[in-house]
Amino acid sequence: MSKNILVCVAWPYVNGDLHPGHFSGAFLPADIFARYKRAKGESVLMVSGSDCFGTPITLEADKLGKTPEEIVDIYHPKVVELFKLFELDYDIYTKTSTKNHSDVFQELFTDLVNSGKVVKKTSKQFYSKTDKKFLPDRYVEGTCPHCKSEHQRSDQCEVCGKLLSPEEVIEPYSKVTKSKVELRDTEHFFIDLPSLSEHLKNFIESHKDIWRNDAYAETKAFLESGLTDRSLTRDIDWGVEIPKTKLELKGVEHKRFYVWFDAVTGYLSATKEYFKLEGKKIDEKEYIYRPGTAGKWEDYFLNPDSDHYYFMGKDNLLFHTIIWPSLLIGSGKGYTLPYFIARNQFLNLEGKKFSKSRGWIIDSKKLIEKYGSSAVRFYMALNFPESKDSNFSYKDFIEGNNSILVGNIGNFINRTLSFISSNFEGKVPSGSLDEKVKSEINKAFEDTSSSLDKVREIEALNRICELSSFGNKYFNDQKPWESVKSDKAKSENCLYNSVQIISAVATLLNPFIPSGSRKILEQLGVSDEKEIEKYLNWDHSIVANGNILNHLGPIFTKIDPKMIEEEEKALGEMTEI
Repeated sequence: MSKNILVCVAWPYVNGDLHPGHFSGAFLPADIFARYKRAKGESVLMVSGSDCFGTPITLEADKLGKTPEEIVDIYHPKVVELFKLFELDYDIYTKTSTKNHSDVFQELFTDLVNSGKVVKKTSKQFYSKTDKKFLPDRYVEGTCPHCKSEHQRSDQCEVCGKLLSPEEVIEPYSKVTKSKVELRDTEHFFIDLPSLSEHLKNFIESHKDIWRNDAYAETKAFLESGLTDRSLTRDIDWGVEIPKTKLELKGVEHKRFYVWFDAVTGYLSATKEYFKLEGKKIDEKEYIYRPGTAGKWEDYFLNPDSDHYYFMGKDNLLFHTIIWPSLLIGSGKGYTLPYFIARNQFLNLEGKKFSKSRGWIIDSKKLIEKYGSSAVRFYMALNFPESKDSNFSYKDFIEGNNSILVGNIGNFINRTLSFISSNFEGKVPSGSLDEKVKSEINKAFEDTSSSLDKVREIEALNRICELSSFGNKYFNDQKPWESVKSDKAKSENCLYNSVQIISAVATLLNPFIPSGSRKILEQLGVSDEKEIEKYLNWDHSIVANGNILNHLGPIFTKIDPKMIEEEEKALGEMTEI
């Protein structure tokens, strides 16, 4: 019996355009994994949405002289459009400003109150005399007390990854006005993390051999350093409202929930919303929605046969391994806890950190429109920052496209099908599967599955490239251009086997480059949608002899190497703006 797989993807702030680092860090790895699991026949739900609250939104609104709602209305549809260009196959991509999200979120908070895991405390929050108001954490920067890095957010250091409390930050100042800020008393709700320490310890230890080593080690170290109560609310006016419960808070009308609490709850609210939307008309600018997943939300969140996979960037780890499990455990509802944490490191751009303010950035939409989804997705997947920071380089991108996607995979497909077109009337010749070819295909499926099950996607893609290399060598060794003149049956058999290798490559590539995979199948004469779906299932489908090849020509396109210098020069010019 297959498990229910919930693929949870980090929620991006909709305060600006998303760069390739966002896609490499979470979105694309999650999509590849979800597509693979669907192909295996698993019941998969891939959920996420736009994070509409939090200070990144209000900071952008302040900068542009707009309201936070207007910022969300500008950027959320852009994100939806961009994700479709990247072929991200979410079951649901929604946003945190929906009524459904607020309802689910407020219910979870009420459950935490009723289970005794919420306490009221007077705490210190940054106050600006210049602005005459309390400032949210991300409006305040300072020096990290742990690694001494300057200009760090007051809630988390981006350099060392430590979560920070207001009292720890050295020389804090307002990010907007650059004026000094001070700490003042204010009453707020807190989650009682210390009371959940033992539960968390047992949970983390039970996943020691499942999580990546760095994720486990960092989480364990944070837990062993000692947990403290963490604030659930803030003195802000943009966020989900605090519902009435048996606990009352002074000045509650001027307070909202803290965005970290809001965002992680989105995994639960999006799952519930998916099943509420079934059969309803969907606004395609507001949602990505993939209908057809059977069941109900409880199958994913209240089911021991459900595994949750979380995909996030480097700085999001502790929110998913400490905070989110604490909320789920503390609710007392028996919710399913995270199974696998797919935390990636950072993707840099030509050796330097992406920076919108310095113009060191790539327009993701222009990148995909210029070079196509297959080329971009393929390069990113070969270059994921799975275990260490990686680097987006135009030289590597263009040379990799030309030598691997075109030179290896595309060349094998094109030379095989062109030869069939020229010598066998464009029909797949007769033959039987050679044992060594059959063995290599089966081994490629086995190895790729093993890698993808462990979310080792670079390893998986390299293995697929090895199968294509095997196909090229097989074609060369068999020399069908010679045997077609002297031993036609041998030539036919070589081409029949080469076609079967191409079929396997198409199936294996589908999670990585879905449109490219379909183009391969179409050239093999597989054009009916039901027939295509059969080939995309995670099993090797034999292409029948006599199949008529279709729309032959290069599937993947070489990029002019001169573009390397042109793209690098454009980046250099951006830094001078």
